[in-house]
Amino acid sequence: MDPANQLLWRDLLRARYASDGQAGVRRTLEVMGAPLTGLALEPETEALVQEYLPEVSSTG
Repeated sequence: MDPANQLLWRDLLRARYASDGQAGVRRTLEVMGAPLTGLALEPETEALVQEYLPEVSSTG
């Protein structure tokens, strides 16, 4: 597994949203923070986060 592979993170975000809703997405974002430190979110990842958590901004 490549911890910086955002395609895998997006799959996990979708699965967690399907099973646990916004709480699952928030927990996943907490976990993915360390592996993605120093990397910008890919546009697809950012769009998915905004879809599931519209009140969250990846820039702040």
